[in-house]
Formats: sequence, structure tokens, C-alpha cells
Amino acid sequence: MRSKLKPTCALNDNLFNIEAKFVNLIAKSFVFKKFFNELKSIITKNELKWDNIEILLEYHRIAPIAYHVFKENGFLELIPPEFKRKIEKKHSESVIRSQIYLEEFLEIQSLCADKGIKIAPLKGIYFILDIYYPLLCREMKDIDVIVGKHDLEKAESILLDLGYEHEFRSTDQAYWRNRHFHIVFQKKGRTDNKSAAVELHFALTYKKDGLDNIPDLMKRYQNFKKNNRCIDLLSPEDNFLVFCFQERHIGRRLCMKTIIDVALLMKKHVNSFDFDYLLRQAKHLKLRAPLYFILKQVYFVFQLSFLEDVIKNIDINVFRKRKLDALIRENIFIIPCSQETMTGFAKKRMMKISFFLYDSFLQAAKALFDMRIEEFLFFFELDPKRLSTRFFYVLRPFYFLLKSAGFKK
Repeated sequence: MRSKLKPTCALNDNLFNIEAKFVNLIAKSFVFKKFFNELKSIITKNELKWDNIEILLEYHRIAPIAYHVFKENGFLELIPPEFKRKIEKKHSESVIRSQIYLEEFLEIQSLCADKGIKIAPLKGIYFILDIYYPLLCREMKDIDVIVGKHDLEKAESILLDLGYEHEFRSTDQAYWRNRHFHIVFQKKGRTDNKSAAVELHFALTYKKDGLDNIPDLMKRYQNFKKNNRCIDLLSPEDNFLVFCFQERHIGRRLCMKTIIDVALLMKKHVNSFDFDYLLRQAKHLKLRAPLYFILKQVYFVFQLSFLEDVIKNIDINVFRKRKLDALIRENIFIIPCSQETMTGFAKKRMMKISFFLYDSFLQAAKALFDMRIEEFLFFFELDPKRLSTRFFYVLRPFYFLLKSAGFKK
């Protein structure tokens, strides 16, 4: 399926406030290199609430992107000095962190290649290499890589030799190896931005889901050349499927950083992107709901008409589609109230959306029953030492429904 990307200027909805439309235009300006006059017009009218802009950029993790757009188009002198200082700091941190993370990944990849280990970057490093470079304005917090299970121990050994340590958090090592899909490593004695955590993936989701591998994933690797070396990359379609799995894990929902990533991915690979493969795999892996959710966000933000046919071909029931549509429209540009932390706001949004990111009611119910204890503790901010926490975990489906309905313990 092939098509041109033809975005339109504004949200097709006059219910959104000026700050929402402004952030939306920042995203469009970055992806499509246009709409700069519209951005400047909004800034010069002096109607923006810059505190709200700052909150939206923080939640959506695109403050470095906003700084890049403003700088490239000479808008920095038009925005409030304090706001400028904050996003400039975010941009500077993003550039430094991305450079360090990229260098660390290249070292890890080189050592793995020397020992015949096929390792590929996921998420942040993939997008830096394939999409963003030489721009380094994509926020990242760690290095995600994937390796075949048969090479897992050898890859672990390389990371340990580089000075990394296992970080199994609150549960034991056997639990992470047997029930998780990645192992976390942290550089010894380093918790600052100068050294990244490495998440070594050996699958794309939890074992209990029964969907821990994409068929023939490594056979679809593509070669990428960087500094006279060949690096294995997942195909664009498989990277999209990584996002679909990720939507069901702990993280921010309706996040503009992800929406921009997907738009840039399709922009670069628009003439070769295999939507038929994507639809087949989403059906096989029971990822149709998160696929619909992500594509509909991209369509909603960028008004890409060619996505209409793709979205129509995603086979989930009408009720789920309408609910996801409403969740996008009603939540994508809302901001936390003054009493809420950003983390609490993100968790509340996760709770509101998570149930609908499964292809069927039975799949969603199974996910509630299978919720891992560390997810439960994180999700509901419960004290692991309290006896009541174990009781709530045993009754987690009912606890989830009570919390979703606004019940407070």
C-alpha cells in the first residue's frame, strides 16, 4: 500500500483551546517542515498560556523538539525568557544524553558483532539511527536492545565486562528471567545522565501472554551503516509492532513523542512500508486494538488521509473503535490539575485506557488476572510491606475496577 503524506494545517475540531492547537502545530512543523507562519501568528497574538504549553510539552516529552522548531525559525526571541530557558535546558540535556547513549550502544554493538552476536536497537536508539540523526532532540531515558535467547548469556557477559550490573529491582533474578521479556543493567556507581540503563530484551512481551516473539523477526533485519560498520535494525513494520506491544506495558498513553515517531517512520518509508504485513501480524499477535489506537492518534494529529483505508481494515468491534476514538479526542491535550503530579496524571490516564487496548473482553480480563506484582505496585502506588497490599493483589481485577470507578481506599 503506497501513498503520499499530505498533512493539513489545523485540528479538525474547534473545541480545542489555543495551547492544544499550538502544540499540535509544533509537532506538524517538526515532521513536515511547514506551518511555520501559522506558529508565528499564534505566538505574536500573545494569547498563549505558556505555563500550560510547558506542561503539555513535558507530558508529551517534546520540549527538545519545540526548542529545535523555535530556534530553526527564529522564534526564540518571541517567546517568554523563562520558558525559553527551560526548553533550551531540555534540548541541551537531550543532545548530550543522546550522544552518550549512541556511543555506548555502538560500543556494545561492536563487541557483540565481534563475538557473532546479532543485536538490534529498539525504540530510542533505532529512531536516532534511522530517523532523527543528525538531530538529537528526541528524549530518551535508556538504551533498549534485543538479542536472540540463544545469545542472551553472551550478551549479558559483554555488558558485565563493560561495567554494567544487573538491576532486578524488587524481585529476584529467576522471576525476571522466567516471567519478563528484558533484563535491566545499570553502570556501576552511575545514576546520572552520563551513563544509561540498558534494557536487554530477549522477547517483546511477557511470557504469559504467549506472544513473546514476532515470527521471523531476525530474518527481517535490515543492514544500516554507521562509522564504516554494519548494524542490524528491525524493519520499520516490526518497529511499529514494538510500539503496539509497548502500549500495553507501563508507560505514557497518548504521548506526542510516540505519535511523532510513527509519523516520521511512515514519512521516511512511505513508498515501501508494508501495511499488509502490519495488519497480518497485528491479527496474528492479537495487537489489533493497540494498532488501531496508535494509527488513529497519528491520523487525529496529522490528518493523514491515506491512513483512513488502513484504519478501516483493522478488524476490531465498533464499540471498541468508538471508545478509543473518544479517549483520544477527550484526553490527548488535557493537562493535569494543579494538585496532580505528572506521574500520577500519567498513571490515571493509563488506568482509563488500558482495558480497551486488548482485542477482546476475554483478552483484557486475562491481562488483569495475569498482572505482575511489580506492575500492580507501580500502578496503584501501594506499600509492598503492608498485608493489605497482598490482599488487594489477590483481588486485583476487582480492585482495578474499583479504582477505575474512582474508589479511594
